[in-house]
Parts: sequence; C-alpha cells; structure tokens
Amino acid sequence: METLTLPVQLSSLKIIGRYIIAVCQEAGISSKRAYKLRLAVDELVTNIIVHGSANSAAESMLEINTEIDSENLKITITDTGLPYDPRERVFDESILSKPIEERPIGGLGIFLSLQSIDGFSYQTTEQKNISSLWLRRD
Repeated sequence: METLTLPVQLSSLKIIGRYIIAVCQEAGISSKRAYKLRLAVDELVTNIIVHGSANSAAESMLEINTEIDSENLKITITDTGLPYDPRERVFDESILSKPIEERPIGGLGIFLSLQSIDGFSYQTTEQKNISSLWLRRD
C-alpha cells in the first residue's frame, strides 16, 4: 500500500480511518480487530494534531506507511511535532473503577488503544517522531 501524506489537521482523520480499514482488509484482519487498530491510530493522530503541532506556525505534514508480512500488519506514523511517547505517561488504572464524572480528563483513550493492539514502538530523531503500531495477522 502506498504512503499516505496528509496535513496535521483534524480533517485528515476521516481519510486516515478509511486507509486503515483498507489496509486491514488487504491484510486479512477481522473487522473487529481492524476497528481497534483504527481507534488506536485515531487516538495517536489526534494527540499529534492537538498537542504535538499546537505551537507550530507552519503547517505540518504526517506520513502513514504500511508493512504487511506473513505475520503482522504494521502501521508507521511519522510526524514533525513535539516529541511525545504516549507510554511515558503513567496511567493510574484505579480510576477505571471510579464514576465517569470523577475521572480526570485525558489519557484514557491512548491507554485503552494501546491495550487493544499487539505492539507499539516509538522513537524520535532530531526532527521526526516515528510511532509504529501492529497487529498479528488472523
């Protein structure tokens, strides 16, 4: 599948969602697992849009690449926003037992999304953030 290059804008999420579903179909991923991957990518890209590029004067772009091999479907997202590894945020799982109105805002989407995929990696270079998510093929 070809690389998807889009502006770092909320309007890009719809295109990204369709792209993820298409690559999951190509890889033979079940619709239930494809939905989970789509949500994980959506959460990650939303954070990139809202937080990673918030102070940037220039319009940033992000790239989404796909690798399909005999065992895995891997989605790699590359952006030029502020560095942020979502695994570094310590998430207090005890809040899950609290009523919704007593829970703090933020962090739950990424936490749940990363729990629903088979793997995640993050690295940063001087100018780029590279996040990879993968699912084992059905």
